Amino acid sequence: MRTVFFIHGFSAKKEDNAYLFDYLEKKKGIRLKTFTLPGHTEHGVAKITYDKWLEKAEEELCRIKKDKKQIILVGHSMGGAIAAILASKYKEIEKLILIAPAFTVGSPVQNREDLKALFLRKDHPFGTGFEGVLQKLFTVPFKDVREVRKVALLAQASLEQIECPVLLLHGTMDQVVPISSSIEVYAKIKGEKQFTILTDVRHQVFKSRKKEAISKYIYLYILGGIRFKLNQKEHI
Repeated sequence: MRTVFFIHGFSAKKEDNAYLFDYLEKKKGIRLKTFTLPGHTEHGVAKITYDKWLEKAEEELCRIKKDKKQIILVGHSMGGAIAAILASKYKEIEKLILIAPAFTVGSPVQNREDLKALFLRKDHPFGTGFEGVLQKLFTVPFKDVREVRKVALLAQASLEQIECPVLLLHGTMDQVVPISSSIEVYAKIKGEKQFTILTDVRHQVFKSRKKEAISKYIYLYILGGIRFKLNQKEHI
């Protein structure tokens, strides 16, 4: 039985990653564990500091470690940054999967393009995995963004201490975290690693049209061995 521990991103809702959860929970031999970061509710994020996120994630990981010796750690967005920090500290992590990890925050070029499309009523971004350009730009307080950046800086410093195999996935149309961030992160990882580019996919990966193919690819990586090697891809 493989234990998959998933850490969600900043301001994420359960439905953002529901497709992956449903996909993995239907697979035999997979036990999915996840939790909600402090301050996160269905209505937004309450005032909180970054250290509370890290403490809670570590607490949950240690709880799982009591029963399971090998854990596959998965993180999306800010959750990816937190996952990297934990993987650098706990050598029991068997594999690390980083999905659009927030080692940097904000993609002004993509935001500008989405706003332009929105006002011109072309290729409406809502409902395609993009939670809302206006909401992200104007309702997330700067102090909260500052806390996310603190996590990102700690994650960047942890990269060279990661010893387990790493799978990194990032969309070319990510409107929150630029793919250039993951290209830089990938170069700094010293151990076994795989970078797969998600073509025309935005930040909310599991709301994209490719969510099934991406979920299957992650599952094959979790299984490992010849099954993944035969399906290993540089682009999805």
